[in-house]
Amino acid sequence: MVLAGGALGAVLWWNAGGWKSTPKLAAAKIAAEQPITPAPIATEARGASTQPATITTPLGSSPTSSGVTVKETTAPALTGGAAGGTAGGVAPGLAHAGPTVGVGVGGVAPGLAHVGPTVGVGVGGPWVSPSTITSASPDALTQGKTLKDEGKLVEARTLLNAALLSGGLPVAADAEAAKLLMREINEVLVFSPQRIAGDPWVDEVTLRPGDILTKIANNIDVPYELILKINGLADARRVRAGQRLKVVKGPFHAVVSKSRFTIDLFLGSPGGTDAMYVTTFRVGLGSNDGTPTGVWRVSPENKLKNPTYFSPRGEGVIHADDPENPLGEFWIGLMGVEGQAVGKTSYGIHGTIHPESIGKTESMGCIRLLNEDVAQVFQMLFETRSLVRVIE
Repeated sequence: MVLAGGALGAVLWWNAGGWKSTPKLAAAKIAAEQPITPAPIATEARGASTQPATITTPLGSSPTSSGVTVKETTAPALTGGAAGGTAGGVAPGLAHAGPTVGVGVGGVAPGLAHVGPTVGVGVGGPWVSPSTITSASPDALTQGKTLKDEGKLVEARTLLNAALLSGGLPVAADAEAAKLLMREINEVLVFSPQRIAGDPWVDEVTLRPGDILTKIANNIDVPYELILKINGLADARRVRAGQRLKVVKGPFHAVVSKSRFTIDLFLGSPGGTDAMYVTTFRVGLGSNDGTPTGVWRVSPENKLKNPTYFSPRGEGVIHADDPENPLGEFWIGLMGVEGQAVGKTSYGIHGTIHPESIGKTESMGCIRLLNEDVAQVFQMLFETRSLVRVIE
């Protein structure tokens, strides 16, 4: 099967311990790199600007949870509740800037730091800058669902995301329920043309004559295919000057859990306090613990549609769209930058012709997904900017 817009027709082979590729630009990508042509109406005759596309919200700022006051202390952070109150306070959302960061839980009253012998409970963690992530109340899941049902999607997602990242949903079933609600919310906030006021992760672009779709995508660290998908467009050649497009401020990052066989997609830092959970897919991993942990970066010029496979196991050349091609329809090359992954370049994220292997350890070390799932991940991860963290 070839996706709309044409196949890349890339060649992928194993050489000197790594996957190599010779990509060819597809018609869709060529179209995306063409300047935007004026709309049928005479926009330039009416004095339209020829400046680059207008972004209605400035890019580059880290979205934060609204309405949360962040306090900071330089005292040693709480490490499991050994000290409270005077060591930095225990108000929900209090970020400690000491050697170890703890999220304070408890307090005489919400937002009130202890000053007497009574101490709060500190949950230890690695150092991070003070953030606006709040600790979750016991009713965060219920409150989030209520907000979602009321149509307050941005508020619901903010609440659920804070609960998820702060560890305020310690019961696994509650955490998964929060993720499910957020996935449903993000189908609207992230993946639909609808833009809701107050969403800090979304902008709107007004196309002007001469704009190039790939350049717009590069400026916000997302693949141009995602812009097309979000706005219900099948062909980059159909966009015109004056058209307003919804865009998501990237880059996306991913966290792969080997024990859970999942890949979680985030905006913001993967696993960091400024992250926003987006969605999850099931994965298959390497046999004999063959998928190294650590941090990987999406390789430059190594995201391929319909790759040709040159088997390192003597199976010969398997061409694109061959039902025996084990890579499926997409390849996202990875290069290791931290942990066990350092220096490794022969790994990637790809599809599969064996859907029954998802949730198992049967690959040669790569991260495999169902073909329909890897198609979505391909539209989200951006070359050189997206990181993939593999954890146990």
